Amino acid sequence: MLKFEQITYQSPLYDKVVQLRERILRAPLGLTFSESDLSVDKNEMLFALTDNGEPVACLQIKPLTETHVKLRQMAVDTNRQRQNLGSKLVREVENILKSQKIKSIELHARESAVGFYQKLGYHVVSERFIEVGIPHFKMLKVIESL
Repeated sequence: MLKFEQITYQSPLYDKVVQLRERILRAPLGLTFSESDLSVDKNEMLFALTDNGEPVACLQIKPLTETHVKLRQMAVDTNRQRQNLGSKLVREVENILKSQKIKSIELHARESAVGFYQKLGYHVVSERFIEVGIPHFKMLKVIESL
């Protein structure tokens, strides 16, 4: 059964989410997380969809200002992609952010993920740039507070 969860930094579920992020986001690029990469997680909000206690999708929210955040480290397990889990997770997190009076969300989308985010109402606001060795675009969405 699918469950939406906010994750506590360095909890057992956090460790599983780090493994998911590494498998989906880093390993295909020949990268791994360093301790300094992961140390920033303690200052961010971490969320996941779990199925029987195992994370199948995750993302993080980094506060930038009182009303503006950055969505990062979005990953969906390879075997669970194309099941709307990413969309469900983003919508759940956006609802939490709205309740916290957040007005806008930015992200750096891999070129291959731009269409996914556009379907969720995000807009490209930059030229193409290279991050972690692959093309990205900065995207933005303005959200209304509840």
